[in-house]
Amino acid sequence: MYWMESITQQDLREACADLHKQAEGTRLAQELISGAIDPLIYKNYCYQLYLIADAIESKMRFMPELERRHLLVQDIAKCPGYAVAACPSTLAYIKHISKFFNPHVHGQLKGHIYTHYLGWLYGGQMIAKKLPHVPKDHLKFDNPKACVDYVRNTVLGLIFDRDAVEAKLAFEYSIKIYEEIYELH
Repeated sequence: MYWMESITQQDLREACADLHKQAEGTRLAQELISGAIDPLIYKNYCYQLYLIADAIESKMRFMPELERRHLLVQDIAKCPGYAVAACPSTLAYIKHISKFFNPHVHGQLKGHIYTHYLGWLYGGQMIAKKLPHVPKDHLKFDNPKACVDYVRNTVLGLIFDRDAVEAKLAFEYSIKIYEEIYELH
């Protein structure tokens, strides 16, 4: 039997620090941070996020304010341009989430929630201020502090080394997606 070691949220953050920095250094992240992103790239980016949020939210229940997939659909619909397409890494990532998830085991997908939902609650708030000309409802939270508290205290209240492995995978897939998104255009 495999025993998991419990870790702290600081351990989780440190385990992901290099990949987090690498993700922030990608072309896509830099364009988002600068506010100079092509609206068509942004639309496709939102579609990748929708597929990821849908994979997670279809398997777990959150406080309603934290759910993002319906807001991502609204953002995609408001973006100009053509139809969107899934990146190969997005498809591989959602396949991983589906294979990893076991409905009989409580508390899964914590690493993925850490990576994406805290990302939208923190970095997403800075990015939203830099993007005045694109829809960004998925980055708006009525009460961001309550959402952060929920993730930190409820979702991440007890985490294990396996959650750090999954968070690192979430960052690795995100980096690949950030690179592949330009190949779709």
